[in-house]
Amino acid sequence: MQDTPLVIECFDFKTSGNHELIGMTEKSVVELERLCLQKEVANFVYPTRSHGGNKVLKGQLIVDCFVEKSQYSFLDYISSGFELNFMVAVDFTASNGVPRRPSSLHHIDPSSRVLNSYQQAIMESRRGCWSKGIMAAYASALRSVTLAGPTLFSHVVEKAAHLARLSLSRNSPKYFVLLIITDGVLKDMEGTRDALVRASTLPLSVVIVGVGSRDFTQIQQALLDVQATREIVQFVHMKETNGGVSVVQPLLDELPGQFLSYVRSRKINPQHGTNHQGYRRCTRRIAEIDENFVCATLDWWPPEKCNYDQCPWGYASLINLNLSSPLLAKAIQAFKTLRIRIGCLYIYIKRWDEVNHFFNATGAIVTFGLNALYERVKLSGNAWGGAWDHINTQDFMNYTVSKGDAIDSWEFGNELSGSGTGARVNVELYGKDLIVLKDVIKNAYKDSRSKPLVVAPGGFYEEKWYSELLRLTGPGVLDVLTPDSSYIQSWCRWNDPKLVNRILDPNYLSGITGIFVNVNRTIQEHGPWAAAWAGEAGGAFVSGGRLVSETFINCFWYLDQLGMSSKHNTKVYCRQALVGGFYGLLEKETFVPNPDYYYSALLWHRLMGKGVLGVQTNASEYLRAYVHCSKGRAGITILLINLSKQTKFTVGVCNGVKVVLQADIMKRKSFLETIETKVSRAGNKALDGYLNREEYHLSPKDGDLRSKIMLLNGNPLAPTVTGDIPNL
Repeated sequence: MQDTPLVIECFDFKTSGNHELIGMTEKSVVELERLCLQKEVANFVYPTRSHGGNKVLKGQLIVDCFVEKSQYSFLDYISSGFELNFMVAVDFTASNGVPRRPSSLHHIDPSSRVLNSYQQAIMESRRGCWSKGIMAAYASALRSVTLAGPTLFSHVVEKAAHLARLSLSRNSPKYFVLLIITDGVLKDMEGTRDALVRASTLPLSVVIVGVGSRDFTQIQQALLDVQATREIVQFVHMKETNGGVSVVQPLLDELPGQFLSYVRSRKINPQHGTNHQGYRRCTRRIAEIDENFVCATLDWWPPEKCNYDQCPWGYASLINLNLSSPLLAKAIQAFKTLRIRIGCLYIYIKRWDEVNHFFNATGAIVTFGLNALYERVKLSGNAWGGAWDHINTQDFMNYTVSKGDAIDSWEFGNELSGSGTGARVNVELYGKDLIVLKDVIKNAYKDSRSKPLVVAPGGFYEEKWYSELLRLTGPGVLDVLTPDSSYIQSWCRWNDPKLVNRILDPNYLSGITGIFVNVNRTIQEHGPWAAAWAGEAGGAFVSGGRLVSETFINCFWYLDQLGMSSKHNTKVYCRQALVGGFYGLLEKETFVPNPDYYYSALLWHRLMGKGVLGVQTNASEYLRAYVHCSKGRAGITILLINLSKQTKFTVGVCNGVKVVLQADIMKRKSFLETIETKVSRAGNKALDGYLNREEYHLSPKDGDLRSKIMLLNGNPLAPTVTGDIPNL
């Protein structure tokens, strides 16, 4: 493009409008830049008809200043995260006629073979995927509204402007399009003009479509009189045609131009870097996680729960947890919406009310584990048989619904799949009872607008058992497939002398990848209607590794698990546990957060968005890299984990269809220095300066990997003097 010749013409200005051409020349962008840098001039020439030649004139082109700016396209903005919000306003004034009469503009043909004028206008604007939903909303509104008058536009424009203004105040990358469909004579011309003028400074376009046989000259004239800062409104009468083709869709073709006029007037650039090779997009998603990906469990173990002379649970059970602790509440509230998976053997109604009151107050999203062995019969070994008695669950759900307590999902049992541990249930029997549970939920929530998810089996992953469960239950029963302990929690014993070395061993960490892949494949092949959750993940089984799971070094394992599982389409990852054992995110007596709470859980929840991006790297396996779309804003968030005890990496990030990391080994230093990973972004020069980048450097206090105090950019993380979670 820079070598393409540009025609430059110079005219002698005439007040009559008959401007006289003085001369012309052709120069490419590269040539113009050279004229500026080398202080050279170019001659204008005047094309003559005689002799087919050009006459050299005295006029010369002097390039005094050369500035190169990128001209972004509409698609550049959309691919960088800008959203188009489409709104439709329908005229329900009485002039349209009584809808039940065929002569009415709002009459809906019972056979659906003929569209009325409003339906046609909606369908004509179907460039997006919105027409089906809007058509349904229109039909629904028509059944409940009372047609009246007069026809007023100003309040509709002001409502749309309010939404656009609110989005602008939040720096949201959004642009709004308002489609008004009307049949009537406008009764508030002056108010409409004023509203459009005020809206012209906002990210908003207005398209007005007239339907019916009325004269719309008045509306057209009113729009011509709008003295706005930019063109934001267009009008068309549906009866007008262009060679038999409706003119509504061509009107929508004008929207990208209006959008560009807005972003350019405000000097808004796409939220991506630029470089000398041009604009590049980083948009390839390889997976997507749930909005509330980070999850923590609460178990039911009593204080007497002891293994190998260790009793690490104390009062951390759902049945005895201190729900009046301000720090516990604030630790959950810091997430705004923390998913909590509850495993429970029994609970009294009074305690259940207290628990729900606590969760409602803290904004928790609850997944509750039901007893899937209730009234079954123990057979030989660890096998259980007989039908599951659903009456207790039915009564429990009915009570919960009657109290208005929100349960996001119900999980059917725990660790009963495959060969099991303490107990197992045959897949045919389990699948049959899962269908019964689905019916219980449907009946309990029949009057509720939202229905809880069905989650199962929360146990050991065996491909044949899981595949058969999906086949037996079929679509519409099981929403979430939850494998857990077999590969997520039981990867290492609590007393393994090599536990620390395993956490820092990339080969050991990567050994679990195959299971994530297999679970995802099982769902795709046998139950694509279901999603995968990691149901229970603690790192070291039997309550975690003492002086390891609750210290800084465990962040290497936990963060890598979050990154790896999300890359393989795991929607939710539940950490064992929020409180309890040695692997609790919070101390069981004081509820003071452990290192994993701050960075691995809270910062991930705040920074890592739903979109998981592909990443390529030439680095050592000791440098782990995971990339997501940023949460709640444009841009990307990169998680870098340096597992090496000696090597320091310098990482360059290139924005492309994939994120490419170029890593170089710079030098060998102490382990503390290797934590300080330096990240530089290639091509981060923007037109108006440099892009913003936030860096979160996590390290242990005094370089001690087993420290329970984490430093964020050199500052220790701990509750404030007022007992609040620190600002990250």
